[in-house]
Amino acid sequence: MSMSSVCEVFDIADERGISWADVEPLSDEEAYRLFYPERHTRESIFAEPDWAHVHAEMAKVGVNLRLLHDEYREECRKRDAVAMGYTKFCGDYGSWAAARNLTKRIEHKAGQSCEVDWSGPTLGRGLLDPTTGKFSKIYLFVGVLPFSQKAYFEPTLDMRQRTWLRCHVHMYEYWGGVPERTICDNLKTGVTKHPREGEIVLNDAYEALGEHYMTPGLATLGWTVSRGPMEGGSMADPKHPRHFTDDFKRQIVSLYNAGKPPSEIMREYDLGSTTLRRWSNSINATGSPHAADNRTPEQNRIIELERENKRLRMEVDVLKQAALIFARK
Repeated sequence: MSMSSVCEVFDIADERGISWADVEPLSDEEAYRLFYPERHTRESIFAEPDWAHVHAEMAKVGVNLRLLHDEYREECRKRDAVAMGYTKFCGDYGSWAAARNLTKRIEHKAGQSCEVDWSGPTLGRGLLDPTTGKFSKIYLFVGVLPFSQKAYFEPTLDMRQRTWLRCHVHMYEYWGGVPERTICDNLKTGVTKHPREGEIVLNDAYEALGEHYMTPGLATLGWTVSRGPMEGGSMADPKHPRHFTDDFKRQIVSLYNAGKPPSEIMREYDLGSTTLRRWSNSINATGSPHAADNRTPEQNRIIELERENKRLRMEVDVLKQAALIFARK
């Protein structure tokens, strides 16, 4: 910005009695309008979300920006308006919240950390023993890379120390690498003591795991793991069996077509946005809930090859990481 422009801004501020306190909470566009209300500002082609509503919804358990963006897109479709993409939606919400000091943004760096925890509720009715007819509880281990939102899930029959450590090993193998640090909640399988003042004390087994993989285990600096990455990765944590019948899928799509907000459907039936969108597209297009029914044999073969290629790449990455760890010893 040139000196003349800076002087012009100060002159306008003096004339209109605008102070720094008036400008500080405003976005760039809002500040520009404050200083130059007479100048034309090109309006966005996108429908403006109700950010106050978005912020209120974000305070609810199980709600994240992905769900709210899906709901916003659906509303735009009904009004024949242009919806902004997910990235812009998140960025604009962050700017709106930051301008009002409503939230503190957490900056993440690639490969710097991962967050681990047990997901809140158990899965569905549990695991059925066909001999006794009894159900055993199923717990869900969740690990998330906050920067990319890449997640690892592993169902277990308990939350014991040995299971906790085993899930970490499987998570590192799945990712084909180890982050600089692993951040867990203040649970007993990871943390022995976390005083409000003083050093965090990890239990011996968890500390040994971190030393072996050269990734220090840290309890959260607050009193809970950051909910954003964890809930974003585990939004589809089921309370009901994951094997859905075709009739159930059609009932869900009927609710969706009738105008029920996608976020309500996902929360009520523990469905992910991708699952709901896939069922809707498939059933509305052909009447069949199976995406494979809508693909040609060639397309199915391509998908199989892509999955096999992905599996092979993961195996190569794991071998490379193992070779690197062996070389360091």
